[in-house]
Amino acid sequence: MPSPLAVSPAKVAAVPVWWVADLLRWRRRTVAVAASESGPGAKEVPLEECCSEEEEERQAAMERLRRLEECVVAAEDGCEQVYRALVNARVSLLNVLTPCF
Repeated sequence: MPSPLAVSPAKVAAVPVWWVADLLRWRRRTVAVAASESGPGAKEVPLEECCSEEEEERQAAMERLRRLEECVVAAEDGCEQVYRALVNARVSLLNVLTPCF
């Protein structure tokens, strides 16, 4: 089983995030049920309003996820550049230290 760190960003981006939408939908319904059960004076949330709020939350979560993926890709690119610079410095040092015959 590969470690979580060994998974490439392309594979992570390809994985569906349906569970985020399901979690938000479940949370919204739970809040709506709790509000309707809180008493006779409680205001009931219409289904259309609940669905539109769910959709807005889902869109906001997807946007945050997209921005996070962009940040991770940028960090990986920066790490790759640092790694290449270190390898080039090591090669240069080894070339300097190697005796010429």
